[in-house]
Amino acid sequence: MHGWLYWSVLGVLIVVAAYFFYRGVRSPVSPMSIVTLAWRVAIDCCRVQRRAIFGISFFIVLGAGLQFFFVNFPIFPEFDLLIASIFWQAFMAGAVAAVVVPVHFFVIQTVLRLRGPGEAPPIRPIMLRAFGVGLAIWFLTYGLGVGIRLATFVVPVERRIDAFYFLSILAFFLTTLLALVRPALSMGLHNPVRQSVVFAARHALALFAMVGVMLIPPAALGLAVHNLTPLFIGRGTLGYLTDTVIMSLFTIFQTLAVEVATVLFLRRAITATSAQKGEGASIDRQFSAVQATG
Repeated sequence: MHGWLYWSVLGVLIVVAAYFFYRGVRSPVSPMSIVTLAWRVAIDCCRVQRRAIFGISFFIVLGAGLQFFFVNFPIFPEFDLLIASIFWQAFMAGAVAAVVVPVHFFVIQTVLRLRGPGEAPPIRPIMLRAFGVGLAIWFLTYGLGVGIRLATFVVPVERRIDAFYFLSILAFFLTTLLALVRPALSMGLHNPVRQSVVFAARHALALFAMVGVMLIPPAALGLAVHNLTPLFIGRGTLGYLTDTVIMSLFTIFQTLAVEVATVLFLRRAITATSAQKGEGASIDRQFSAVQATG
């Protein structure tokens, strides 16, 4: 592809993406206000949801610690570590999905006020289902990643990078539509997978805008840490350890904020959809029925 044509196509894609982002921001769901509220609620969770914070911190710090150890002290064959890391990441995805359920309950009861004291359903069955959902979504995401890498081999060499980025973005959009499944479990929807995907698809632009904005802080921090740590500490083991500690601490807070944001988004998506259909109280009746039978 000629240089001018490449940049022309890229410019058009940027304009189209900016337009869709604008449409998402202007959605009735108001994703930008969800982002700011989620960060504030995440700070409150650090104070009142200590067990959940401990569970999230345990798995994130343990995973980061294991990675740091095996990168700097390779005592096992590389292939064995690769297989072990796949299963560990899958287990950690399910475990974190389970331990954040109390955070969902906190948002539902305290922020959204959809439940009164003592009205919450038993939490352990929901945590078990959340573990399974988190595990399934991780394997789906991993499978898409493997499929993308295999698919790039069937295109010409000079187009592989473009194909890789295109398919990666497409996979990101597809997996983002599953971001509301676990909040739907915690909220008590009758068919959490189908209903959450429907709500996500109906408000996809707003969901993509929210997730995109929430990805900016970790990306910016990671870039800053990666470039500044060598200047002050160096590129050795101590520098890598510093990177790991800083990013692990921020990942804990970011995980909380994302979980809070998805619960808030699902509730607003339900409200906006019900208002569009003239069914303002239908979802609340459904929610009350679930609590009564839970």
